[in-house]
Amino acid sequence: MKAVIMAGGFGTRLRPLTYNIPKPMTPVLNRPMMEHIILLLKKYGIQDIIALLYFQPHSIIDYFRDGKKWGVNLTYVSAEADYGTAGSVKNAVELLKDRFIIISGDVLTDLNLEKLIHFHQEKQAEATIALSRQTNPLQFGVVITDDNGKITRFLEKPSWGQVFSDTINTGIYILEPKALDRIPLHEEFDFSKDLFPVMLRGSAPLYGYIADGYWKDVGNLNEYLQSNSDALSGKVKLDLTEYQQHDGIWKHKTAKVDPQALLHGPVVIGPNSRIESNAIIEKSIIGANCTILAHTKILESVLWDGVTVGENSTLSQDVIGYRTQIGSEVFISENCIISDDIKIGNGATIKANIKIWPSKEIEAGATLTSSLILGDRWLRELFNESKVTGLVNSEITPEFASKLGAALGAMLGIEKTVLVARDSSTACRMVNRAIITGLMSTGIQVYDLRNIPIPIVRHQLRNHPASAGVVSRLSPRHSETVEIIFLDGDGNDLAVKKQKSIERLFFGEDFFRAPSSKIGQIDFPIQITDQYRFNFLNQINAEAIKSKNFKVVIDFSYGGASQILPPILGRLGINVVALNAYLEGHRLDHDPIESLRSVQEVQKIVPIVNAEVGFILNASAEKILVIDGSGKFFEHQQLMIAISQLALETYHFKKFAVPVDANIYIEEICKRNGCELIYTSSDHQGLMNAVINQKVPFAAGTRGGFIFSNFQFTSDGMYNIAKILEMLALSGKTLQEILAKIPPIHIRKTAVPCPWDKKGQVMRNIIKKTEGQKRLLIDGVRLVLDQGTVLFVPDKEKAYFHIQTDASTAELSEKLLKDYVEFMNSWKS
Repeated sequence: MKAVIMAGGFGTRLRPLTYNIPKPMTPVLNRPMMEHIILLLKKYGIQDIIALLYFQPHSIIDYFRDGKKWGVNLTYVSAEADYGTAGSVKNAVELLKDRFIIISGDVLTDLNLEKLIHFHQEKQAEATIALSRQTNPLQFGVVITDDNGKITRFLEKPSWGQVFSDTINTGIYILEPKALDRIPLHEEFDFSKDLFPVMLRGSAPLYGYIADGYWKDVGNLNEYLQSNSDALSGKVKLDLTEYQQHDGIWKHKTAKVDPQALLHGPVVIGPNSRIESNAIIEKSIIGANCTILAHTKILESVLWDGVTVGENSTLSQDVIGYRTQIGSEVFISENCIISDDIKIGNGATIKANIKIWPSKEIEAGATLTSSLILGDRWLRELFNESKVTGLVNSEITPEFASKLGAALGAMLGIEKTVLVARDSSTACRMVNRAIITGLMSTGIQVYDLRNIPIPIVRHQLRNHPASAGVVSRLSPRHSETVEIIFLDGDGNDLAVKKQKSIERLFFGEDFFRAPSSKIGQIDFPIQITDQYRFNFLNQINAEAIKSKNFKVVIDFSYGGASQILPPILGRLGINVVALNAYLEGHRLDHDPIESLRSVQEVQKIVPIVNAEVGFILNASAEKILVIDGSGKFFEHQQLMIAISQLALETYHFKKFAVPVDANIYIEEICKRNGCELIYTSSDHQGLMNAVINQKVPFAAGTRGGFIFSNFQFTSDGMYNIAKILEMLALSGKTLQEILAKIPPIHIRKTAVPCPWDKKGQVMRNIIKKTEGQKRLLIDGVRLVLDQGTVLFVPDKEKAYFHIQTDASTAELSEKLLKDYVEFMNSWKS
């Protein structure tokens, strides 16, 4: 059998370590990761190996040459362009006439390939994917199989609500040659996104084998350190036959260690390295040709080949690149990444979390601090959905925001256009300006919309496309937190692929900067709101609304809509009693007590002024709360039902969408109106996807968001206010009448603690234990029982599972909740 090693990885998120080498050449336990892969293949008798190269190919060719040193035969195939994983394998089609195995050259693994091959043969598969159980499967493709191992579903980099299993795609495949016939030549084509879904739809024999053993995708600097730690501790079985082992110390026979040196294992010391007296080495890997002088401490660190460390220096949890020279009495704090050919002078101090790029020189006695101190969260991932969220001036600083803007600009390319907006808070004004400077530095043309609600930004992008949009706002949940929302050029949330590109550029820190003649311009467009008003009024039945002479109370929550909506409603003949209709950034609606006070205030005012309805519009103008003419407040689920019923009876929609956590009464409304009901994930993106991809004319959220697709593909609270009044005018009904007919809602909720490393296992157990029952697998797992429904959703940000039950009586709903909390706790073990 032949093997194909995918060795074209850039390793952007490992920079600066991978600045001079491709990712497969990154050393773990003093060998390039690709060398460990070659040794693994040879162990299982696979000696004919094809290496697919793309980035810095000569670095790999110069090291491995023909492979004879390792007892294998290496052939190289280079690509002229990035054709994706499957497309690059297709380039080697002339060399692949028989069954072959594909494996990445930049993972760390000791999986038993013999068992994988046997499984493939036994199942007579066309393709077999090696699967691995992972405690956090979010960054990988999740694969679901039946009891026979046949693949039934793929989820590419899911959210926690879509993690229906903890078995992930390792990128190790066995393929029959005929599988290559499905791959186009010289086109971008991916195994997990393109080939395997095609095979699944065509009912091809596609199997998944759950392999025992160690597997890690070394995707970022944290994982690189963890991989080396795992290799040291023996979690992954790697070849150390060239080393002599004693009491947890692996020393190459050519290494020299002074008897007075203190080595606390596990420790690996590479060829021709020298450790002087009273040096302390603990849980570290020392490369070849390194020199550690007297009284120096190396703690939980990785030193690549050729490193010198002077006397009385200290390193802790750091990575030091090739040929770096560290002077005497140098202190390097935790989690520093020092790249190749660095010179650090005597007495220098390097603060924690700093990365130094190749060939830099740090003067003697200098203290090196970073303009951006990255917390652990930034080292794991940047985006949560399409947002970057963090504490003001702690996690999201001006330097951070500028760098984020530059990463976006570098991803888009010079002379592209980006719309930038913010709320009225001082914090977001600061962040917004920093983002703009970063964008301009990469040659981006910036349109600063200033304090404009998000629906208007989306509307502008949809009708006058740019390359992207960025909106900064204070979090509705926390006054000290800023959310930076990224939008695609068409106004939709930024695609995940682009988010990942921004992350790679952000963490890589080597993105393009424009020359002075190409620095971007900044403009302040003035007709954005005029275009919005014009289109808004064109999509509303103005005559119907005018005929009713509505009086309404609107609390604007100190947001930007207070400057835009009143003139529109005035054109519709609506008498508006406006509350909190001025900009006050520090009072935006993030305070639950303030929000409750607003509801109570509107409840009092509506009956006093004889208004037909009261609205509370959130500061970003996306969601609404509603109070009827008698002062009664609509709970979220009641509002969803009321507006859905009103819309279906008024416009006779043939289909509409609601989130998977919607109350069960919504199904009865659909049946009564002959309407198709489409369930979505419980976030706003799910509703938008239904509108955009399934052409749904109306979508109702369970948190005050509604989408009428005749005007917007997104929830627009301003338009929704006018649309509700239009429906009341056309139907002749009042909200009091509608509310009176809504049956009692008996939804019960709780949050069950669940460690992060158990979430995938729990989801797998839920899927297994509920097999054969009626269920929805959209966002979490929704069971449809005779007694009611039960919804399990893993929390995206905290170590919890949310359980929601819904039944015809409160007692039944509470019993379901109690029973399934007990089940949930048993499924964690």
